Amino acid sequence: MPALEDLGARQLSDGLVEIGVGGAWFAPLPESGRGIGLLAICVWSGAPALTRPALPELFASLAAIVGAAVDGARAEDRSIVESDRLWDRAVRQSARTEELTALLASIPEALFVLDRLWRVTLANEPAFQTLGVPPSADRLSVLGGRLEDLLLVDEHEARITWRQGPVARALVGDVVKGEEFREISLEPARWLRLDCGPVRDAIGDVSGAVVFLRDVTSLRIGRDRLEIAIQSERTRSAQLRVLNRLAVTLNSERDPGRMLDEVLAGALRLTTAGVGSLYRPNPSGLRLEAFLSIPELREARHVDMDVSGMDLKEIAQHAADSRRVVRFAQETPGAEGTFIGYLAVPLVTSSGDLLACLVLAGSSDPLGFGVEDEIMVTTLAAHASVALENTSRLDHERGVAEYLQRAMLPRIPRVPGLAVDIVYESATDAALVGGDFYDVVPLADGGVALFVGDVCGKGLQAAATMSSVRHAVKAHASLGLAPGPWLGAVNVAIAADLPPDSFVTLALLTLEPKTRRLGCALAGHLSPLLATADRVTEVRGLHGLPLGVSRDARYHTRYMVLEPGQVLCLFTDGLFEARRGGEFFGTEMLSEELRTMAGGRMSGSARKLVESARSFAGDTLDDDVVVMLARLSAE
Repeated sequence: MPALEDLGARQLSDGLVEIGVGGAWFAPLPESGRGIGLLAICVWSGAPALTRPALPELFASLAAIVGAAVDGARAEDRSIVESDRLWDRAVRQSARTEELTALLASIPEALFVLDRLWRVTLANEPAFQTLGVPPSADRLSVLGGRLEDLLLVDEHEARITWRQGPVARALVGDVVKGEEFREISLEPARWLRLDCGPVRDAIGDVSGAVVFLRDVTSLRIGRDRLEIAIQSERTRSAQLRVLNRLAVTLNSERDPGRMLDEVLAGALRLTTAGVGSLYRPNPSGLRLEAFLSIPELREARHVDMDVSGMDLKEIAQHAADSRRVVRFAQETPGAEGTFIGYLAVPLVTSSGDLLACLVLAGSSDPLGFGVEDEIMVTTLAAHASVALENTSRLDHERGVAEYLQRAMLPRIPRVPGLAVDIVYESATDAALVGGDFYDVVPLADGGVALFVGDVCGKGLQAAATMSSVRHAVKAHASLGLAPGPWLGAVNVAIAADLPPDSFVTLALLTLEPKTRRLGCALAGHLSPLLATADRVTEVRGLHGLPLGVSRDARYHTRYMVLEPGQVLCLFTDGLFEARRGGEFFGTEMLSEELRTMAGGRMSGSARKLVESARSFAGDTLDDDVVVMLARLSAE
């Protein structure tokens, strides 16, 4: 296309160009400051001369008007398009809002949507209820507010904890579940469970947080109550374990003093007491038997250091006189609002006699010691009362039994050609007197009968049975029977007189010093031993049933010849079963001791055997012991 200059164009005014003389004129059409086209007009050469000078201005004005009209039309078209687009987006947004509203209404938990400034931008109905906003209130007062302001009072520490808490972590992208906190803006305060996570925009950046709140106050109260109940049950279980251990200790203890010490210490462990006293009756009233103060417990339980023995004694005297438990609390002098509880429990026999009185003092609430404390201490006192009563009865019985046994210990006759050494050792104080017995009986034919036995049981009953059996054995000595038939006759004689479930073991030997002939019969007893300096062997009699088990039992005799220098050893199971831990004194150690003393003097040898067993068992014998040693002379 040729240039305008080549067509003879000339500039008439701004934006107006003439081509040819009186030919065609062109002007631009503007739109919002930019050209959108050209307006062209052809001028007739025969037009009046007066009109031609004005044509350029008129043409430029016309071009501006046409351009403005086109610009307005196009702007209106753009507005219509934009309105349609906004309408479509509004329709879609409305649909999403309705969908979101329906979703929020279906969520039972309180839901808040926060922006990055912690402001609430969206909330459902449970959320407003959680905040205590009634349906008639202005919901817009909540929306736009900070969640921490809605839930927390203006406490600096609480606000710091909140800002460093789960919501703060959600705003940096973390997901937090199961956090619980105490909401303190309302009274009474509630416990809320919080679950929250981040809200992200289209490009993945965190733009806010969604927060779920659930009122767990009732669950928290229930859980706290359950924990209290569990802790109470644990405390009770611990108390019962202590009580069971004390019951075992009391049942095995025989010394009343040590027993009462255990009771006092156990009472402090069972309760919240810091100090305790134990009093025993005497002709002038009550006498302080023991006082126990545990510094750690006193400090932990704030027990007044000025609690005096006289004050406790007065409380003990009141409980002892009434034979009833005394439990109360009183305010500590000079310390307003501080209370000390007192608990006094008498220890009474089955017949109502006072054995002792236990008094405890410890910190407590104004109600004093609890009912559980009283139950535990009274249960302990009942165990202790029974144990003390049994100990007293057993001590009396033991003294009588020992007297009977020692009064009935036989005097060993002198038998020509036979050396005999015998020792009877009662059990230590930890055990009851048993029914061990022995005797040496001269026979009409010049021989001698040796026997050692043990009655099942302990105490007075065993001592009485022992006396009866020993006399029955001696009574049949004049019949001239061999050991087996002899045991059979004794068994028949005593069967009707033995207490139920009672029996007797017995080793019966006859010895003829001139012929060295030894006869042996056993009724459930340990085999005697024959010892020299070189070896130890058993006298293997034919074992029969213990006496009293069966009236028809048969017993047989085994004979052998006693060699020169051999030591015959008869013993009861108190020697054999002396033990250290799980190890028994037993045959091996007994044989070793017998070999050592076989070649020495007889006198005192039986005592050495018993002392060896006692030393092995830690100076404690749990059962009575009889050891009988016999040796023929060398002639």
